[in-house]
Amino acid sequence: MKTKKLSLLALLLVLVVACTTLTVTKSAETLAAFGNQFLETAAQIDAAYLAKKIPEADYDKWRKFVPGFRQSFAEAERALVTLRAAGVAVTPEQQAELIRNFKNQLLNIVLQVYAPAAKGVQ
Repeated sequence: MKTKKLSLLALLLVLVVACTTLTVTKSAETLAAFGNQFLETAAQIDAAYLAKKIPEADYDKWRKFVPGFRQSFAEAERALVTLRAAGVAVTPEQQAELIRNFKNQLLNIVLQVYAPAAKGVQ
């Protein structure tokens, strides 16, 4: 059991670091990179659930989170394309804030899903 908790803690740390290391460059490239990061995180969470490392109740939080997150992300992608097509400049600060908001949402749900499973790990 201790090995299971340690592996969950290690995976949680990897996901937290991944969520916090994405730097902001061009908005479309950064949003695309974050989209890939989301897909990788989703694959890891799904694999942990299938391996019975995440309880059903915690995985259910993830299951409920994903549709809304995907919709918001797709809307942000469309908005950036529309703004560019209209010749509207998006500032680096605006780009950074958009990515930061998505990263915070993802990090929050990752902590909700993994933290209970890793509870008690010293």
